[in-house]
Amino acid sequence: MSSTIDLLDDAEALSEWKDTDWIMQNKKYPAVDTPPPVLAARRQVLAIPPDQASLLPAPHIPVSQLLRLDLPSQPARLTFEKASKAFSQELPTDTLVGITWSRPIPPPPFLKDLESAFGQAWFDGAQSIVDSRYKQSRLPLHALTYWSEMSMTLMKKATWRKAVVWLDKLDEKFVSTGLSQRARGFMDTLAWGEDLRVLGAATTTDALARLLSDQWLDDEAVDMLTTNLANRVLANPELSCNTIVTTLAFQHCVMATYVHGRPIEQDSMLHALKARLDDGQKKRLFFPINVDNNHWVAFCVNFVDRTISYGDSQLPLNSKTKPSRTIRELVKALQAWLKGEFDAVFRCNGNAIPHGIQQDSSSCGKRKTTHTRRASTTSFDEPHPQQSLASIDDIPAPSTAPTDSSSDESKDEGTECSTDESDTDSDGHIIDTRPKGRQNDSRIAGPVGISRSAQDAAQINVSLQNGSFNINKKKLDRFLKKLAALDRAAEVREFGKRRRWQVWHSRCAKWKYMKGPYSTTRFREHVTKCNARQFGVGKKMPRTTTHSLLTWFKKVDGNPSRGSASLGSNGTTDKRPSNLVDVNKEEMSEDVSITNRIAQTVSDSNTLPCTGINERVDERIPLYLRRAFTDGGGSTTVGALSEQRYGRPYKELSQAEKTIIDDIQVQRRTWRNDIHATVVRSVTCERFVDASLVNADQPALCGKCSDVLDSQPFKNTLRKAVYRASEKFHYKHLNSKYRSETLAHLFSHSRGLESILMTEDPDATAYARLAAGLANGALSGYPVVGNMMSALAELMDREERGVGRQNFQYGPSLVEFANMCAIISPELYRLLAQHFPLPTIRHLKKTQNVAPKFPLSVCSDTFTIVDDYLRKLHYQGKPVGLSCDDTKLHPSFRTYWDAEKECHMLVGGTDEPRAVANVEELQRLLHDPSIAKATKLRLWCLQIPLPKVPPIVVAARAIPNSLSVADLHALIKPLLKGLLERGVAVCSYACDGTETERALQNLLIQDADHHITHIIPHPLGADHPPLTVEIAVYNGQPIVMIQDSKHALKTFRNNLFSGARLLILGNDVAMYGWARLLAFLEDSPLFNRDIEKLDRQDDNAATRLFSATTLEYLTQKHPERAAMVVYLFVLGELVDAYQNRHISHLERVKMVLRARYFLDTWRAYLKAAGYSESRHFISREAADIARILIDGLIGLIVIYRDHLDGKTPLVPWLHSSEVCEHVFAECRKLVKDFTHLDFLYMIPRLHVLLRSIIKFSHTTEAKARAAGYAHSYFDTDDIDLAQLAQFPTDAEIAAAAHDAWEETESLFSLVGIVPADFLTPAHATLNGPPGTLPSISSWYAPDASLSTSQPSPAVTPPSNHVQTAWLSDESDISSDEETEGNNMDDCNEAAQLEGLIGAHEHTWSERDDRADEQFLNLTCAAAALAMNDTVIAQNAASHVLDAELAQYEEEDRLEIQMAFEAASSKLLGCLPAEPTRAFDRPLFSAENIDYSPINNIRQAHGTRRAAQSVRMGQRSNGTSEPDSKSTAAPSSESDILSSSKAKESARRLLIRQMEDVIRQQQSGQGIGMGLERSARWTNAPPNGNSLNATLSAGQRAATVLKRRLKVFAQHRVPDSSQVADALIGKPTQGSLHSLLGPDTYGLVFLESRLLVGRVLAVYSRDGGKNGKHSWRPSVDHIGLVSYVAIQVYEPIHSTQFRAILRRMAPYQTFTFALISADLFLRVLPGEHTLSADRRTLTLDTSVLDALQRLQQPTTLTNLSLAIKELGKLRRKSGQAADEDLGN
Repeated sequence: MSSTIDLLDDAEALSEWKDTDWIMQNKKYPAVDTPPPVLAARRQVLAIPPDQASLLPAPHIPVSQLLRLDLPSQPARLTFEKASKAFSQELPTDTLVGITWSRPIPPPPFLKDLESAFGQAWFDGAQSIVDSRYKQSRLPLHALTYWSEMSMTLMKKATWRKAVVWLDKLDEKFVSTGLSQRARGFMDTLAWGEDLRVLGAATTTDALARLLSDQWLDDEAVDMLTTNLANRVLANPELSCNTIVTTLAFQHCVMATYVHGRPIEQDSMLHALKARLDDGQKKRLFFPINVDNNHWVAFCVNFVDRTISYGDSQLPLNSKTKPSRTIRELVKALQAWLKGEFDAVFRCNGNAIPHGIQQDSSSCGKRKTTHTRRASTTSFDEPHPQQSLASIDDIPAPSTAPTDSSSDESKDEGTECSTDESDTDSDGHIIDTRPKGRQNDSRIAGPVGISRSAQDAAQINVSLQNGSFNINKKKLDRFLKKLAALDRAAEVREFGKRRRWQVWHSRCAKWKYMKGPYSTTRFREHVTKCNARQFGVGKKMPRTTTHSLLTWFKKVDGNPSRGSASLGSNGTTDKRPSNLVDVNKEEMSEDVSITNRIAQTVSDSNTLPCTGINERVDERIPLYLRRAFTDGGGSTTVGALSEQRYGRPYKELSQAEKTIIDDIQVQRRTWRNDIHATVVRSVTCERFVDASLVNADQPALCGKCSDVLDSQPFKNTLRKAVYRASEKFHYKHLNSKYRSETLAHLFSHSRGLESILMTEDPDATAYARLAAGLANGALSGYPVVGNMMSALAELMDREERGVGRQNFQYGPSLVEFANMCAIISPELYRLLAQHFPLPTIRHLKKTQNVAPKFPLSVCSDTFTIVDDYLRKLHYQGKPVGLSCDDTKLHPSFRTYWDAEKECHMLVGGTDEPRAVANVEELQRLLHDPSIAKATKLRLWCLQIPLPKVPPIVVAARAIPNSLSVADLHALIKPLLKGLLERGVAVCSYACDGTETERALQNLLIQDADHHITHIIPHPLGADHPPLTVEIAVYNGQPIVMIQDSKHALKTFRNNLFSGARLLILGNDVAMYGWARLLAFLEDSPLFNRDIEKLDRQDDNAATRLFSATTLEYLTQKHPERAAMVVYLFVLGELVDAYQNRHISHLERVKMVLRARYFLDTWRAYLKAAGYSESRHFISREAADIARILIDGLIGLIVIYRDHLDGKTPLVPWLHSSEVCEHVFAECRKLVKDFTHLDFLYMIPRLHVLLRSIIKFSHTTEAKARAAGYAHSYFDTDDIDLAQLAQFPTDAEIAAAAHDAWEETESLFSLVGIVPADFLTPAHATLNGPPGTLPSISSWYAPDASLSTSQPSPAVTPPSNHVQTAWLSDESDISSDEETEGNNMDDCNEAAQLEGLIGAHEHTWSERDDRADEQFLNLTCAAAALAMNDTVIAQNAASHVLDAELAQYEEEDRLEIQMAFEAASSKLLGCLPAEPTRAFDRPLFSAENIDYSPINNIRQAHGTRRAAQSVRMGQRSNGTSEPDSKSTAAPSSESDILSSSKAKESARRLLIRQMEDVIRQQQSGQGIGMGLERSARWTNAPPNGNSLNATLSAGQRAATVLKRRLKVFAQHRVPDSSQVADALIGKPTQGSLHSLLGPDTYGLVFLESRLLVGRVLAVYSRDGGKNGKHSWRPSVDHIGLVSYVAIQVYEPIHSTQFRAILRRMAPYQTFTFALISADLFLRVLPGEHTLSADRRTLTLDTSVLDALQRLQQPTTLTNLSLAIKELGKLRRKSGQAADEDLGN
């Protein structure tokens, strides 16, 4: 960036620009292929004027000065204004000079949107940018450039600020190194905004800041380090001749060409690199690659071994872990490039480059460079242990101008590995340069500047001249091998008196002089540049005999005259030059002459058989022969032969003619294929070769076979074979004439496959395909099928040998499948075992769970089991999660035989099991009133928080229906203490959200040995309370309290759907009605069942409601529902902070802090605005659950980061009570209503069953409806363990807190709330608005659960609070405890059955014989069912052998090991304009609001299951979806559960039959005594549920109407009849009555005055004591109304009303209320008008008289008294069961 922002020199382009041709001409801006005049004009418009360019920091100032500058801020706010609406055609009102330092810079996403929208706005005539943050503020268009440049400046400043903090930490670690001082010295001279060249690469200054951090290196830094390494390699003569190091551009070129299919550019890097590799000297190619934008890996291509290797610092050397997708794709691309360019096949050696293991998640870039350096050379000096390769010592003094580092060293004339050429990368940058100055003394053997090779060459030339030259055999062998690599048919000779060496190039038939003996440099250069058709244009090259390497040195006999030609050995004319000079024997020593030595060798040799062209000659031969279906090749095609002989195509020939053509083709073949010996031979093979012409380690190839090898048809054939090697060939489509049935018969007989291969049976073909799929891994995703096929094969083999099934080995997947089937349904398993090779039931019982016997109480055995389990998995001392939950238990005493105590034990009570000696003692215990039956089971489970590791049941305790917090604390404390004393690192305790469980968690924190307190300062400063996270510490182990996040999501949903709450957020509300309207849209992502007939424990429905898809759909269809949008966004983000599988922990912290600040601010707003928290905020239970979730996640991060090794991945979704719920669900699959003893019997098999489910990932159907719990904690798709092993620092958390607060403020701006209006410092007064924001911890006093608030009076004196007669109805906000209990009561059929039997077992005298016999039979059937449950549970107590248990443990241990490997693998001038407040803006509408910021966030943070759960497509009728669609055949666990609910169980059938018997008995009694029967059934007055159930809606409505009419008449209210029925009724002709529904206007009595309310929703209470307040689309009677949600308007004048009440003026927000029917006076008929901004209401003039009558002071007093009396009468009559509502 230059010091000033000048206009570009676009004079020529601007000369073609005319505003009148483009501006305001209804033209569309060409964003793609923009014409140069448009670009030039755009730059001119956006350019900052020169006199204002100084507003930006000068780019040449040093970094240290930039850090001291006071620049504008840039909050991380969410901007919901559409960028296209931010431009105005009016002139600017402000200048940059006036607003530079007073206004913050807009956030980067909004700036990006502005830049995208500017083009079209400019074309539409925009002259300014509207800064909506300030009143009437319009800025010039070049403000966009200023904002963008300043935004980039702030980003760079923040980067350098982090670098300074990192240096401060470095000083604390390494005081003596001085690195920090040297780095700060650079900052004092380094220009912050100018480009520079460092480490051989061009970069920007801020790229160096990343080197001063623990952050992951970016591509610029890696390219700098790689370029530096490349230069260091080139500076080493020993390496420069055989090693190439290149940059990241190579990966991009290879991937773009061979993965994405882009064509290769002729001047691309690939062509340049190939030219460098073609010299034959380069042996290794090193380069870095980027993996998934978060990891660096070093790669090496070895051209000697033809291998591809890489070094991944996240995995051990030669690790068998499957490489990432990027690595696999790159390896394939490299192999394709190498095969196409070098005609060679390279194999992948995997993670084979020697390397170390990184202990963090950010040092892979440095380690990549280190691995490359060590692999390429060992001559570099290793850096100091405290300095990495990227340390400050490696960075030379920066320069802002490119430097020329090319070498001026003289070229070496005599060396083979000349490095006199500078190589360039694809961008033309020099990367192969020699360093100036002295070399290392160890590399200099003579005068300075003369290399060893140059001196050797000089000595050889002298010896040649004086005749003392002798041939060195080793050098000669190397020389010949190099020639062979360049030209297989080359020949060598000595020529002239100076005995200069010449090499014959067979391609162009020319002799080439060499620089000297053993030098191939000139010949290599000639081969590279030689043209294949250089010998005569259009002529063929002369054929010459191909000789072995030793025959290249032949003495030239005689002295032929100039122009004569010598005759070759094959009789052909050798047209080599004739001016050859004899090599005189006198001039060479006899024993050193090349010619004589070779001739002597030839004369004494023997012959060898020709080996043919085999794999040693060309490694592609096996590939070719595997795909060759003929016995030879090299002939003409049958099509060409047919045209030559018959003049017709081959397909038109007769069969006889085709036979002739086939025979001709065979006869013309030039080679034959020997598939048995894997050899190709010439059809005219010479059979023998002179042994003297063959090296001992080389194949003996005759001349004819050599001709075949060098022929172009054979080369093309081999090239095609390699190219098609990776392609799948469909052999079944092969021409039948190429199929050899003889070979097929021989092979099938030898393998015993003749019944499959040599048959036409279609079933046999299917069997063959199945076998092939198992063999080639195509069925690897079906391990059960593979194990079953293996078992079948073994069984057939044993039957043939007459051997039984003793010691029969079944595959592990098959055993797990058998266990699961046998547990779920033994009958079905026996049927399957008859048709499939499955283990017998007896075998499974013998091989199931030889685990230690589950202890009946918490004792030392409990902890031993856990300790042994963790020890076998090698997981001692690592974090685990403890969870707890309760479930309903069938209350029943049972006895069992205890083999250890040798006595019967009585279980099923609330105390410890009791020993029973005999029947008499059992009877005594059963009649003991102090022994109570247990009604609930409390379960504790331990979960290793890593994927695919099953949980373990730690303890289970039978308890009564209700226990105090102290009782529960007494149960958990010894369990927790015992685990910790055994070294079990319990780091979390999770439970559901019931009142008792949360109180227990608070008690555990209070009772801890000591506490860890983590404080996050409030972003608004020290005057506001910080967030304090308190972590309990027991026995030195910190333990975090956790709530189940999925329970929390359902609680948030139930709060939203409650009819007793109206969630008010500023100018809008969130309520059930909005969700219902959304669900019934045609293409809604919600199902009707999610809204109607609610299942409040439906996990899938809650997930769908808070999903990113639903949020986006809501913002598109109803963008005016801002409160609903904010509610779903914030609380959905809170839960996904736990449930998401891949986002970073820093992002999770930001998500929970956003929720914390949102709830704090929301609560403070309601208090300041005078709203009742119990009615307009989420429930106290939901708020407490949210607090625990927020503190819990932060606490877990603190523990994993500071109190563990910092490398263990934190998997937050596994810290939950979902494990316990899953255990209960599996138990109820076995026995629906299990007793305590049944559960003890089932425990041994639960581990096997859970393990099978987790291994197979049997998640429930995501789209299931009303399916209850959906267990998904074992879903590991899309998991990123490396990301989960990285933890943020306190500084990063503090920065995330600031971002979260700014985003919270942005969200509140959507609903018109300005937090600064009511958030005051903690020490400020709390009297009156604005209020003070208390901390969340103050919401929940320890005794909050024990306090009971009194109901609010119906009418209160005028105040700043909304006066209502609302009842604080919390009953429909079903807590988890209440809901679960209700659900279990419904399913506990065993208890209901026993209740029927017990209630009627003493009424035998009242039944006739037939009824008595029926009842007796039914009682016996009930007993049989109970015995069946016992048998099932006892059968579940079978055991597993030690061997299989050890196998399970080994597999689990491997899963843990793989998880840790993956985690470590992949291991941020004028007065200032008045700011615009929320009420200064018009309310958001669909055309000017942009929800994309939050939609993008939710899309990024949502879970895969949430995306799968939503409904797709459109409904057929547009209003409803038939439920029959959900009754398809069950294909998943949820479907099975749903279908099982629909079926009538055996107990339910018995219950129905018993009730029929009892009903018949009762209806038959007293036939002649009607009065007695009438008295028995009607005398008892109904109450409670019976009363609500029997009262009809009409009767209840009539009672309410009668009471209202009486009260209003008594108090002389005008128009009492109209006020009594509120003018609510079915509309009729001439009547003022109308239905009460949304958008109906009515008079309401609030705050002791008459106001107008616009109806938002109407609720009616269901029958029964605990009836819910259900939403109704409309009602036709005032008596049916329980609550009405309204927006309130107060009178201004006459019929004018305003939406912003006087008491809400400080906040300028609307007022809403949830009122009872008593406060609703009457409907206002007529046409009423609401202004566009929704702030002014004008009533129809027809209601003016009624208003005036009711607004009289006397009338208002009477109304107040009447409403009070209505409330008293309503409560007195018992119609309000929830008297305590309003708390």
